[in-house]
Amino acid sequence: MDFDTILASFGDFGPYQRKLFVFNAAFLVTVPFIVFAQVFISDDVDFVCLAEIQNGSSTKATSFRATRIAETKGGCGILENSITGNWSTIYSSTDHLFGQADNSTSSYSTDIEGQICAKWGYDPSQHQSTTVTEWNLVCDRKWLRELAQSAVYAGMTVGSGIFGTIWDRYGRLRSISSALLIQSIFCFLSAASPHLAMFIFCQFIVGCTYPGVLVASFTYVIEWTGPSKRAIIGNMLALMFPAGHMIFAVLSYFLRHWRLLQIVVGIPQLALLFVFLFRLIPESPRWLLSLGNVNEADIIIREAVRTNQKTLPSSYFTYTRLSSHGPNKVKTYKQETSSKSTTRTTKSYNFTDLFKTPKLRQTTLIILCNWFSVVLPYFGLSMFSTSLAGNRYVNFFLSGFAEVIAIFLSSFTINRWGRPRPIAVFCLIGGVFCFLSPFPKNGFQYLSIAFALIAKVGAAAAFWSGFVYVAELYPTVVGNSGFSLCILASRISTIIMPFMRLLSDVWQPLPYVIMGSMTASSGTLVLLAPETKNLCGIVLRSRIF
Repeated sequence: MDFDTILASFGDFGPYQRKLFVFNAAFLVTVPFIVFAQVFISDDVDFVCLAEIQNGSSTKATSFRATRIAETKGGCGILENSITGNWSTIYSSTDHLFGQADNSTSSYSTDIEGQICAKWGYDPSQHQSTTVTEWNLVCDRKWLRELAQSAVYAGMTVGSGIFGTIWDRYGRLRSISSALLIQSIFCFLSAASPHLAMFIFCQFIVGCTYPGVLVASFTYVIEWTGPSKRAIIGNMLALMFPAGHMIFAVLSYFLRHWRLLQIVVGIPQLALLFVFLFRLIPESPRWLLSLGNVNEADIIIREAVRTNQKTLPSSYFTYTRLSSHGPNKVKTYKQETSSKSTTRTTKSYNFTDLFKTPKLRQTTLIILCNWFSVVLPYFGLSMFSTSLAGNRYVNFFLSGFAEVIAIFLSSFTINRWGRPRPIAVFCLIGGVFCFLSPFPKNGFQYLSIAFALIAKVGAAAAFWSGFVYVAELYPTVVGNSGFSLCILASRISTIIMPFMRLLSDVWQPLPYVIMGSMTASSGTLVLLAPETKNLCGIVLRSRIF
């Protein structure tokens, strides 16, 4: 018996499903804490080079501006006559209170120009502590900060395969609960890390748990939701991501020490484990029925029917009565379903079939290019928002709010004007404004913020529209392969994206120029892909095969 038929009998989204939605929404709100934790944990901090110089017969601790110079092979050296005196107190990673900045304008007779910095001081007004100040991730060690962020995204890629197996084989709840537990443990271990290598490893493991919460929670709620409510519930679940994004901005504002912030990131996951400890939500009956576990599914379904004050059809009782005679009856039912699918499909398909015909190959390459490109500004503009003019916490919060606008905009446009054209427009808007965002200077810095936020709206709208488009684009036999390949393209993009920030040392606008150009170009290519709105499978297959 099909679960959608059972679901229709007790309501597409009644009180019972609303309770499950609330718990899973709480799980999803914590996901951005993991994705964006290092925006503030490893945030840029203004720094100076600390040195002791001779002034006549006395030696004074003095701070100097540091700059990247060729002679130091990528390191930072001291500029001549660059004594600073702007900070009342200079903090060093080795001496928590290094000393007072020299506010004098005296001329020092010493040859310091080009000297490689060996000790650093950091501006305490921005953060009490970050991984940058903890392990001196500046100058020739700057790439290690990007490696730590990239490790999170690499973990997300590996975790997709691991937790994909868990939620299919062992159920949705085991996937979510195990991911939350591992996430919490390794967040705490990250906060306690005495060495950078341990921190990066812990961040990789934390990244691995991301799909176990995000995909399993999303799938769980949709499996409990009837066809008439899936679109709106899907959008409401999507809104949990920017909600968590904005909440994390507020948390980061009040918690300026990276270890404390990392601990707080792990606490919600630990608290949410009580949902499973007290069995507040059941396993997905759709998944149980797919395994033939009708008796356990029956208990859950009857509870949902009582809560929603509905009744089950008589055919349901016939089905459960047959299953009560033993596992062979269930097996017969599963075999019957399997034999029906076998008569429809006699060949197994995989991702190589996405490239077999010219039209299908062209469509696949266009979609992969689009997913790879759009993800760069989608995540990158949030990560780089702290380097824009103005308050870094406000910028990051607004970046999350921009995504709320994007989700509503995406839902409105693709339901009225199709799929490829809105995605192309969103990509062009995101790409052009991303390209322009770093250029306003000299009193127009807030125009730069406005451009970046418009770019975020465009990129996020294209990103969320892409999920709907890919789900419709490919025939069922290659649908999973097509979607998995798109996810892989986006994961590769996110792994690369943190290192793009290093290109700003070559030319400050370069990361934005690359992200904007790629996104706008991929948007124009999407116009060559077929429309899927209101097309049946036979017509669509004729267009791409």
